[in-house]
Amino acid sequence: MPSFEYFAGLFDGEGFVRIDNHFLQPVTGNPRYQLHAGIAMTHKPAVKLCFDTFGGFYKGDDCFKKKMPSSRTIYRWSVVSNGAYDFLKAIQPFFIVKKEQVDIAVAFQEHIRMYKRYMVGAHGDLALRAKIFAERETMCEQIRLLKKEEFPLVVSDPISA
Repeated sequence: MPSFEYFAGLFDGEGFVRIDNHFLQPVTGNPRYQLHAGIAMTHKPAVKLCFDTFGGFYKGDDCFKKKMPSSRTIYRWSVVSNGAYDFLKAIQPFFIVKKEQVDIAVAFQEHIRMYKRYMVGAHGDLALRAKIFAERETMCEQIRLLKKEEFPLVVSDPISA
């Protein structure tokens, strides 16, 4: 089996992490947050290896062939919630490009675990629930902003080196 460094490098280049917020029943109107992580690329064996190692969801997608018949199939692997946490936590020390996003995602899922008992049912301390939702929304926004950040291209000059 490849090392966790391999999976971290693969994820740094071809992976994604996001926090989705969905709305629950109209009774509470409270959002439901869910951590997602995954990899999408055209090299099937690498994507299948992620699925075999970490579980989750795996499929091939020919959506681009409609516009461009010569396009290759894109293979997608993803994990959600605790599965995403376990994957990201296992390879967290080895990230370079997506380090900040992963650190926020790991903290987010730990926040879910820490406050889960306060979120069950429609009753309870409404002020605490509002604080919890506000913290989760802040983490969602932090990841969204990091995804929009442009990374500077560092080019070394071989002549002056």
